[in-house]
Amino acid sequence: MDSNKNISAKKSLFRYILIIFVLSTGIISTVSIINLRKYKHIQDIKINKIISEKITEKITDEFQKASLTSQLISRNIENNNTGISEELKTKLENIIKSDTGIKGIFLFFGNPSLLTGSKENFLKDTVENLKTLSLIKTKKSIQSSFYAEDFKINQINIDKLTENKETLISEPFKIITGKNAEYIIGFTSPIFNKKNTVGFISVYYNTKHFISHSTTDKFSECNFILLSPEKNIILNSVNPQNLGKNILNLHGTEYNLYTKLHQNSKNISGNISKITINNTEFDFLSSCKLPSDPNYKNLLILYITLSFIVLILGTVFLIYLLKKSFLPLEKIFNSIKILSKGGTNFETPEKLKIEFKKATEDLNKISNFNNEISIFAEQIISENYDVYLKERSEIDNPAKALNKISAYLKNKKHKQTKEEQEVSLQLWMRKGRFEISEAERFSSKDIRDLSYNIIRSVVNYIEALMGGIYLYDKENETIELIAAYAYNKQKHFNAKFKPGEGIVGACILEKKKIILNHIPEDYIKISTGLGSGTPSYIAVIPIFFKNEINAVVEIAFMNKPEDYKIEFIEQLNDSIGAWIDASLISTKTTELLEISQKQTKELAEKEDELNKKVAELQEIQEKTDEINTRYKSMLNAVNQTIMTVEYTLDGTIINCNSVYTEIMGFEPKDIKNKNVLELVKDQSEGLKQIIEEVKTGKTVKQKVKRYTKFGEEKQLTATYTPYYDKEGKISQILFFAFDISNVD
Repeated sequence: MDSNKNISAKKSLFRYILIIFVLSTGIISTVSIINLRKYKHIQDIKINKIISEKITEKITDEFQKASLTSQLISRNIENNNTGISEELKTKLENIIKSDTGIKGIFLFFGNPSLLTGSKENFLKDTVENLKTLSLIKTKKSIQSSFYAEDFKINQINIDKLTENKETLISEPFKIITGKNAEYIIGFTSPIFNKKNTVGFISVYYNTKHFISHSTTDKFSECNFILLSPEKNIILNSVNPQNLGKNILNLHGTEYNLYTKLHQNSKNISGNISKITINNTEFDFLSSCKLPSDPNYKNLLILYITLSFIVLILGTVFLIYLLKKSFLPLEKIFNSIKILSKGGTNFETPEKLKIEFKKATEDLNKISNFNNEISIFAEQIISENYDVYLKERSEIDNPAKALNKISAYLKNKKHKQTKEEQEVSLQLWMRKGRFEISEAERFSSKDIRDLSYNIIRSVVNYIEALMGGIYLYDKENETIELIAAYAYNKQKHFNAKFKPGEGIVGACILEKKKIILNHIPEDYIKISTGLGSGTPSYIAVIPIFFKNEINAVVEIAFMNKPEDYKIEFIEQLNDSIGAWIDASLISTKTTELLEISQKQTKELAEKEDELNKKVAELQEIQEKTDEINTRYKSMLNAVNQTIMTVEYTLDGTIINCNSVYTEIMGFEPKDIKNKNVLELVKDQSEGLKQIIEEVKTGKTVKQKVKRYTKFGEEKQLTATYTPYYDKEGKISQILFFAFDISNVD
């Protein structure tokens, strides 16, 4: 009877153990799957947030670049103050060609209140006064006109544009070029003149440009929407046809994403954030469909397999503990429970058989691996992509996958850093050109003052030790140091020298820049409050104007400078050359005036010597004083009453005054460097004879017939006189004339 009871008890025990085994297997497997899916969902949310932040940064950068482009064009127009011209049109076309994202540019000059009136009045005003310029980029060319209906001029907020100096971002709208319809966004900046709004410049970007620059190949299945403060859709990667519409009025994918993120943004795979651009907040919605993880299924099987193994070991050990003690088994169960909940710290049972010791060792390995994954994830979140997760074996797929993610993010960060450096360098170049231009603008016409302000600005901006500008006189073949900044006067500096002498002379002779890396100790020294020393790097760069050298810039550095600083100086070559040439022309005009005054004075002195009688001398003296007084008045008004033109001996126009341009209708840039024979039409033969007579030293006075730019005939009383250089040779012809067309 007792034997039968014992057998029944054993069967019941095994029966209970089998039931517990089956139930435990199902529960543990279910919990493992739920925990794994929950973990994957949490990871998806975190990755979605990281991706959203990256896309947000890119969109913000692209919008800020577009705003900065609009502002830089506006400032450039303000500085040049040329109005709408072919030159400005060419510059704007080059900007459109250089930036693939720009679809077009619209430029308006005039009272912005014109935009609030009727379309007919606006069109009439712009056609008559040419106050607008519209450029649209097509596949083959850039189309231009003085008004473009597709740009929706009447929708610009004039009040905001005149009150706010920041760039305004428009709602997206559709334009049609050929057979294609495209959505674009406008970045509008005001144009000021003495703090008054005189117009605006609108740069239009294709919305596809911002979308293509905000996504990556790996996460190309990301859906994102950018909303204006009024909840209108600005960017839409889901359905571009809904651009410009209010998201609250839609009932599709966009509206569902908007409502889900606002109701429960923490539990769905998406993110909502704020973007601030030009002091305006925009809502950014994103949801990315992450690529399927091939290791997820294997990891799920691994979790289930481990659950079965642990459960079997626990069951066997439980039977053993039924005979011995339940305490070690309870500790193992507690360890499994902690591990299943994601814990890592648990107590390892002592005095176990070798089989159970191996099981606990495996549990410790899993626990350690979980610890390593946690540390790895924290490093990734802190943007430390150099971290590496040690692989436990050749089939350790989770470690391999995490290491691939780390390598991908590291490469992506490197590319982003490189792009940011390139953008920063371009901004540095633009800012430098602006500062040098400002230095030139505030300089006087004196060549030394101009040169000093230029070299001082260059040296300070590129953080060099010192710099100098040498003026090259091609006619006399002399080189003179006319401006220096931070130089100590040393014995090796000559006031004047010839081409080929020294480093500067060699630069002019070879017509190319010279770089010195090894500087002799006695070449040049710089002294400061901290001591003195010799520069280790000197760059000598020729300055050209119309393919001819007119100056040389020498810059010294204590250490080897970055390449972009030398490139910056070379980019200023044309500008510095033009400024110096303009200053020299101004100086030459002043010299001509001084020569004329000197000749008048000498003539008066000769007249005084010829008069012998005292009474006559007194009378002549009084007349001379009167002549001098009148001459000074006439000299002050000469440029306001008499037409003046300078020719070369072959008739090429060098310079002319404002009276000539006003009467004849030409702009200086239209006739400068042109031959005067081309302008006189049927009077060219007579003018050739006059030029030949003046070349012999004669002064020719006669009435001539000339034609304005618009073909109008003018009768002039003209004087042609030779101009002598320092060597007494005739180098130019001076033309003085009165307009007598309206004299009866």
